Amino acid sequence: MTKSAPPSRALRLGWNMIYHVIGQISIVPISFIVIPWIVHGLGDQGYALYGLFGLITGHIYLLNFGAGTATVKYVAESVGDGDKNKLAATLRSSFWMHTAPIAAGSVIVWFGSELLITGIFDVDPKWLGRGIWTVRAAAVSALFYSWTQFSVAVFQGLQQLGRVNIILFFQSFLLLVGSAALIYFGFDLLDIATLYIGLNAAISMATWLVRRKELEPRLIGADDSISNRPADFYSFGGYAFLGQLAWSATFQWDKFLIGAFLPLSELTYYLIPAFILHKFWILPASVAATTFPLISELAGEGNKDSLKKVYRQCGQLILWFIVPTFTVLALFAPQLLTLWLGTEFSDKGTWPLRFLVLGYLFNFIATMPSTAATGIGRPKYSFYWQLAQATLCIASWSFLIPRHGIEGAARGFAAAQMVAGLGFILLKSREILDMSFFEFVQGILLRPLTAGAILFGCLWPLRHAAWGWFGLISLSIASAALYYAIGYWLLEPEEKKTLRYLTDEIIVKKLNR
Repeated sequence: MTKSAPPSRALRLGWNMIYHVIGQISIVPISFIVIPWIVHGLGDQGYALYGLFGLITGHIYLLNFGAGTATVKYVAESVGDGDKNKLAATLRSSFWMHTAPIAAGSVIVWFGSELLITGIFDVDPKWLGRGIWTVRAAAVSALFYSWTQFSVAVFQGLQQLGRVNIILFFQSFLLLVGSAALIYFGFDLLDIATLYIGLNAAISMATWLVRRKELEPRLIGADDSISNRPADFYSFGGYAFLGQLAWSATFQWDKFLIGAFLPLSELTYYLIPAFILHKFWILPASVAATTFPLISELAGEGNKDSLKKVYRQCGQLILWFIVPTFTVLALFAPQLLTLWLGTEFSDKGTWPLRFLVLGYLFNFIATMPSTAATGIGRPKYSFYWQLAQATLCIASWSFLIPRHGIEGAARGFAAAQMVAGLGFILLKSREILDMSFFEFVQGILLRPLTAGAILFGCLWPLRHAAWGWFGLISLSIASAALYYAIGYWLLEPEEKKTLRYLTDEIIVKKLNR
């Protein structure tokens, strides 16, 4: 008889997914309200420099060489084993990897700030001083940010995702609201840069105190000098670093190339569409994070039929989440950008947004093959997919951005995702799960994409009714209802039965308690 997971573990898994989604989605309406204020307050070049805070801090943070991912794994493993010595050694190794290389990178970026801002970005001379201070503020903040991420990784390893989402929420919320407040009272980018340092320092210290209080009772009597954990830690972290570097190249280096090849103001028109699409990462990431341990368990049992069933259902689930929103976003992109940020943003950002939608769609389709490959113990396949994306993106951007501007960047991203994603599915679905490409299309893609095509056909004649907030919101709500009605009609009888069961068990009974 197959051993089932304890109900408490399944419940915790479900709630972790809910916490993760709520924590990330809650910042979206705040961003939607605040971003236009910041854009208009700082102007085109000012907002482009504002976007450098996260880009530069995030890239310096990469110098931890995968310590964040390694911390999650080995904290969870050490706590599960009840080995205090291993936990202490893991924390010691993680702290130094989150400190020493980050500090070195921050010093290098500080002293190279003028060369960076003039050598890569085409900055107007009147913005040069602000640009240098922006880079330096990001460099100083990188160390505080790294310490915060150290705490986040520890809490993830302890399965305390509620705390993780509170930290991530306030990181975004305080900067957005604080920046808008400073602009309202007449301050500028120099003051926002100072605020950025202060907020990162404050959040770092707060999370440090909470983490210390949480870990103290777990470390009583520990002696990290007798553990071999550091060697394992650095080995695992190094492999994770390669994947993170490839991910960074795919999703971040386009901004640097736009800044290098085009006027800095063009970066602003690209940052907004990229910001919108990046927020949708939460949906496939939540499904993948929830599915990963289940795939690992089924693979360990050798239960291939159940593994394929989970693979199909979760692959469809990702598409059921994103296809209706992506359809509405692609169709109503001019209306949304005009109403939200103005005509100029709509003129320059509509087609980049549409191409980015296409690219993210193919990326999300390949998420389940990547999750399955890692879950059954073949993480190198996911890394090869990430490496292929990064290589194709950089090659296409180098050719397309100088010739076609920010639309060329979005086209290059879409083309790279199509080639890498389809290639990954074709080559690895059969090898991983003995599933042909036809089975993949029929079992995962067909129904969600068919419902999306029908939805697009229904909305196309009504697109002119979306040139006002009431029409846009009304059509979006109606679109969701129509899509899921079509989707339910297309489901197979067994899938309908499962859906009714889950609705009864998770929603109805939970609300009645």
